[in-house]
Amino acid sequence: DQNLDISDAVCVLGFLFLGGPERLPCGDGSVSGAGNVSLADWQPDGKVDLSDAVGLLQFLFSGGPPHPLGSECTGILECPEACGG
Repeated sequence: DQNLDISDAVCVLGFLFLGGPERLPCGDGSVSGAGNVSLADWQPDGKVDLSDAVGLLQFLFSGGPPHPLGSECTGILECPEACGG
């Protein structure tokens, strides 16, 4: 929805551990797709996992560092709808 909030962490956790949502928002929807890694890899280690949801929650609620791409909307490969298209 182009808003960074707790629902983004919930989405990543749901995808990783509950099977829902069925796909992530970019490209083929997989956890290994380049767009989804760019979008959700909060701990820039090249993969999307529990640490990324935790990093996002730390940013939102306890002064943790921002996403590696910065705090401004940035275009992401395989995610043409990011930043309003």
